[in-house]
Amino acid sequence: MGKWKEYVERYDTILAFLGLELLALTAFTLGGANGILIFRLLGFFIGLAMIPFVEANHSPREIEGYLITLIPLFIFAAFCAFSGFWVTIYQTVFSGIVNDLTVMLGIVGFFVVGVGLKNIKALKMDWIMLVLGGGLGLFVFISTIYSLARYGFFYVARFSGMVYYYQGAVFNITEETKILNGFAFSAVSLKYGCISAFLLASALPACLYVSPKKDLKRFLIILGFGLLGLISLIVMPYLTALKFLIPVYLFAIIYRFIKVKKEAPRWLTITGFVLMCLVVVGLLVLFIDSFTSASFLAKLPLIGRYFSSNGFFGQIEVVIARTFFAFNNDDRVGFSFLNFLFGIQRVTNSSGYASFNGLGLSDLLTRSFEFNVLFQNGFIAFAALVVFIFMMFVQARNYLAQGEGERSNRMIPVLMLLGGLLYLSLLDDETPLVYDQNTLVAATRGPQFYLLFLLAGLVFSPKAVAKPVKETVQAESKKESLPEVKPEADTTLEEVPLNENK
Repeated sequence: MGKWKEYVERYDTILAFLGLELLALTAFTLGGANGILIFRLLGFFIGLAMIPFVEANHSPREIEGYLITLIPLFIFAAFCAFSGFWVTIYQTVFSGIVNDLTVMLGIVGFFVVGVGLKNIKALKMDWIMLVLGGGLGLFVFISTIYSLARYGFFYVARFSGMVYYYQGAVFNITEETKILNGFAFSAVSLKYGCISAFLLASALPACLYVSPKKDLKRFLIILGFGLLGLISLIVMPYLTALKFLIPVYLFAIIYRFIKVKKEAPRWLTITGFVLMCLVVVGLLVLFIDSFTSASFLAKLPLIGRYFSSNGFFGQIEVVIARTFFAFNNDDRVGFSFLNFLFGIQRVTNSSGYASFNGLGLSDLLTRSFEFNVLFQNGFIAFAALVVFIFMMFVQARNYLAQGEGERSNRMIPVLMLLGGLLYLSLLDDETPLVYDQNTLVAATRGPQFYLLFLLAGLVFSPKAVAKPVKETVQAESKKESLPEVKPEADTTLEEVPLNENK
């Protein structure tokens, strides 16, 4: 603490303000998809300035342990910066490299900002949660009001099966909504346009952790922001998103009535390990099935339709195969090391047609952002992301078990992280613009993605690294070997104040 004491005392208020501004503007998505490029750089520099606050509140051994724990995050960020897909998709190689570097800096920067905000003692968690809800709430409120003005209440149910024509093309009105995109409104898909509302609605059960009798103001604020997100989904209504809220709410309700311990009980550790093993085994089966020439999972009853060419997992298997192997039309010609390492590169033929290992972009995109990362950034980035997600489940458990502060303040970022992960894993849409299906808006480059990394920084709570036994024994032996210093005869406790520094 002594090394950074003056710095921390001088700049705590300034950096708290800058961190909250970054949080508010990112949650509000100011500038739209283009404005996030500036916020990535701002996030990195603000995060850099917050590092002394983290170092001042933790020992060097703890910092070393934190850095080791965050290796998957650093690997994921690095391979996002060295992507063959993104370098070739931009008009010039230089612009692709610059954008990729800002993505890497933004991922690390936003995470560090989240950790830094938690370590600024002058900043209360109440303000962080209020700014988070305010930014998301304002964006959701404006977008919802404009959508209702254009389409009316319950338009998804009222106009089911109906289409309209625009510039000679057919559009399904029940699959789109309006959002504030920068300083204008854009027509986007329901999947893309409802992410912020879903994040807000995910935080609604946090009000269960507040007693209205003891803290009515906090209860009403959480209830108000949560209901705003939920009502936004209901007035359309977007039934798929409403169904995905059920597991988030069940988790919050169950956790509310269990006794929280700082040390995870054995049954919880075993359950978490079993679930992790099931996910890993499921991924292995999915990868093995995609390596075969004909999917054996598609032939199974009940689940076979999900592995068909138009099924959810069938599309994922196409992505896996195209990332690992080079193709000549539909024939595999061998393992592709560059695609495996850096993602699928864009190739333009003499006729001007752009393809990605023989397929168009729309044929590769899936509804799961993790597998979109696989073909855009390579297998190592995908593996690092999966490990980081597993790690954040452990961090979230540690964070919820902490005794400091309001329990509702700890539950809000955890619920939003859980909701955001669930949503992007099953409802990701990376060509969301209704009237421009050729524009790619990747999840890893959108404002909500960086907002989730900031929340991950808030939740990040690894256990302190224990000192080795050998060092402890040596310290105790040194302490015992020190000679006992006897006070002088004419010195008393009254004459030497206990708080005097010598």
